[in-house]
Amino acid sequence: MGIPIGTHAKTLLAIGLLTLVGTSWAAGLSATPSKNAVEKVIEAYQRLRSYTLSRANDLREEGLEEQAQMLEEAVQTADSLMLEAKEAYQAGDIDTAAQKVREAFNTIREALIAVGESPGELNAARRLMEAIARHRRALRRLESAVQRLEKLGVDVSDLKESLAEADALLTEAQTLVREGNLAEAAQKVAEAHRIMVSVANRLREIAKEILQDELLERSDRIVQAVERTISRLEEAEQRLIEANRTDAAARVAEVRQKLQRLLEDFNLYVQSGDKEGAKQVLMEMVSILRSILRYLRGLKGE
Repeated sequence: MGIPIGTHAKTLLAIGLLTLVGTSWAAGLSATPSKNAVEKVIEAYQRLRSYTLSRANDLREEGLEEQAQMLEEAVQTADSLMLEAKEAYQAGDIDTAAQKVREAFNTIREALIAVGESPGELNAARRLMEAIARHRRALRRLESAVQRLEKLGVDVSDLKESLAEADALLTEAQTLVREGNLAEAAQKVAEAHRIMVSVANRLREIAKEILQDELLERSDRIVQAVERTISRLEEAEQRLIEANRTDAAARVAEVRQKLQRLLEDFNLYVQSGDKEGAKQVLMEMVSILRSILRYLRGLKGE
């Protein structure tokens, strides 16, 4: 099964979650069930049944005959209940079918708990496995972002090493959960999370640097666009004043003056050779231009 035998209360953690999942699906049968929902319940039960019988064999090998028989008898009882559920479902008696399914799952679940399982451990293991799955999905997204940067010629060797380390930690965590070592598994997940946050922050920094470099390369066009916008804002301000719309004219004047100050700052930064300062001002000017464009588009849509 890929899970170490022995200390049966621990080895059950991952697959034993099927009892809880299966019970929730069974509860769903109290409504009008779809064919897919019924198939999921049957599939969940078969996995749980198979695992429980496997655990019975493990217990027997460990010399725990009484516990092994308890699990086997629970499976036999549950099989009978599932047969009754199937017959009730086919007869259109959904309430009875749902009740029998719940009884079948609970019969096995209670037997598993009786041989040493803890519902609390099951829930904790489930949450950890879900957290590992979420982190793996996020890890794949980060890997894709790193690959895109690599194609742009950016040196991402350190980022790739960090993600490989996080991946290894998540794999270790998954193994630890299956072995029942939840505390250490949680620690591994936390370590992987810290690494992934660090990589994500670095990716944002690199993206910002690339954006700034691109803006600097397009600085002439941006400056021209700002100058044209200032001229148009002056015209709009004058028309609003003539129409006695002083409040609107004041708002337009405020934006115009802001762009004029930024343009002056940009020229000063360029003259002094302050590349970083020039980049920041360019980004702010582009942001204002975009805001104006969104506003004008909104007016057209009214």
